Amino acid sequence: MEELALFVGEAISLTLPGLGSAGYQWTVNVDDATVASVVKLGNVRRTSASANSNASYDEQFAITALVPGQTVIHLVQRRVFQKTSPPHSARDILVRVKAR
Repeated sequence: MEELALFVGEAISLTLPGLGSAGYQWTVNVDDATVASVVKLGNVRRTSASANSNASYDEQFAITALVPGQTVIHLVQRRVFQKTSPPHSARDILVRVKAR
């Protein structure tokens, strides 16, 4: 599991590889949404020289620390029309929030 340490009020952006052209989308679940929030900022084009114009856009999220504590953010990438199928990709991030 990945770990992330933030101070209250601090925010970071997280970019995840997109596969929207194949029907995949990232979804987010936060164990304790009083500790940290996650908001989708939108889609961003890959800046890699190898990315072609038909490639999927990556998905960008903002993680904001709200109060001291810890929570786990679960990120799952699956086809929106296949909600019961196994995910294509998944990430869990343990977020530890400290007071300044």
